[in-house]
Amino acid sequence: MKIYEYTFENGNIYRGTAEDKAWFVAHLTKTEKAGYGKVVSKKVMTDEEVRAWETKVNAFMILA
Repeated sequence: MKIYEYTFENGNIYRGTAEDKAWFVAHLTKTEKAGYGKVVSKKVMTDEEVRAWETKVNAFMILA
């Protein structure tokens, strides 16, 4: 399963599978969709990048 890093026009970044991103965008309000804009870049994340991202998320979840 490929994990991608999507960058939107407003600079926000979404990381996940293509299906994850589709679900995320489908659940945005009309105003939020307009704010995010279109995807301007899509890059496949390496295994190292995925592990680093997961470590960062897990550390945040422990603190929250």
